[in-house]
Amino acid sequence: MNFLGINCMLNNMTQVQVDKKLYFSKRYLTMERFISYYHQVNFVLDEKPRDVLEIGVGNKIVSDLLKKSGVNIKNCDIDVELKPDIVSDVRNLSVKDDEFDLVIAYEVLEHLPFDDFKKALEELKRVSKGKVIVSLPFPSIHLEFFLKFKSVIRSRKIVKKIFFALKIPYFLKIIDINKNKQHYWEIGTKGYSKKKVEKILKSVFDEVKSPKIILDSYHKYYILKNDS
Repeated sequence: MNFLGINCMLNNMTQVQVDKKLYFSKRYLTMERFISYYHQVNFVLDEKPRDVLEIGVGNKIVSDLLKKSGVNIKNCDIDVELKPDIVSDVRNLSVKDDEFDLVIAYEVLEHLPFDDFKKALEELKRVSKGKVIVSLPFPSIHLEFFLKFKSVIRSRKIVKKIFFALKIPYFLKIIDINKNKQHYWEIGTKGYSKKKVEKILKSVFDEVKSPKIILDSYHKYYILKNDS
């Protein structure tokens, strides 16, 4: 076994990997999942980046859509079997400083122990010369109301949206790692409050924004940037 193989094997001991068969199962490819893909793709397109690094290969739906939209994107994963462009651990990326305009890590960082969260963020910051966008799981009791209607007045379309959402975190929930082998932690669960997570984000990045989104209640998105 070569050095890369040994390194990946050691890293896998502390990074929870997902069975690649899951990415293409009916249980995984839900309607909510495709709504999440919509947001993931559009956050990137809104930034109009030239070069993008995606952490976590998954089923490559997001990267394929972005490529077909004209985005120059490379993906990175620790799992060789997923055939990423770059085989590397997010905590120690084999990528040069400031190499990409935008770095995205959607539903990835919760697969690491929480103690490694800040280290991973620092690596994402290091390789990006622009912004970093991450999404994290945020289980909650959720109520959402969304109304969209169009009317046409003298050939001009008027689109109106009414949106209301209420989210109450499962702050008493303790993730059973033996039951859920995918995530070490999630926002709002016991010991991992939103305040605690965002404090770490703000210790690494100068600017932390969390845009409001619709119909994706399970995920919280952060757009991260440094002033310098």
